[in-house]
Amino acid sequence: MQSLTPNVIVEAIEPVLPFWVDRLGFTVTAKVNEGDRLGFVILTHGPAEVMYQTLESVRNDVPELVDIPLRGMTRSAPASASSMASSSSRVATLTNSAFPR
Repeated sequence: MQSLTPNVIVEAIEPVLPFWVDRLGFTVTAKVNEGDRLGFVILTHGPAEVMYQTLESVRNDVPELVDIPLRGMTRSAPASASSMASSSSRVATLTNSAFPR
């Protein structure tokens, strides 16, 4: 079976973990510290997998990227707290039906 695992580049990983672990039921299956914080994690839930890596970690791994602007490569509309809560609730419902515990 072939798979595709996205590697999401972020400023900090810690703020996204409660969403993936507590809300969606993913498990941290691998992690690498970058100084005093996380630099990389792999999250899995059944066959689903996603990776998060900090911008600092990417630049340490691939120094050639230091001069390439990696921020702002994707755009999204601003979201309110209530719309985020509603969206995360829908994602949790979809995930639980797709990947029952």
